[in-house]
Amino acid sequence: MLGLEALSMQGLPIDELLLTRESEDNLRDLAGNAMSSTVVGSAIIAALIVGMKHLEPGTGEVQIKMDIDEESTISVRVV
Repeated sequence: MLGLEALSMQGLPIDELLLTRESEDNLRDLAGNAMSSTVVGSAIIAALIVGMKHLEPGTGEVQIKMDIDEESTISVRVV
């Protein structure tokens, strides 16, 4: 894989970058194993779309059972 291809796979806009002095090895190293925010964002959106059918509508409140005794509960509003 070429260095520019590796950068493109990371979601970086290679047509907007000024890459004139870097060798192919430098570009591959620059791409590295990092994940850019565009790649992570699209993965999160895809997971939410796929998992949407498994989510149930709620009131925004969560019941938390405390370990102190069996009857202690606390209501927490998640905003």
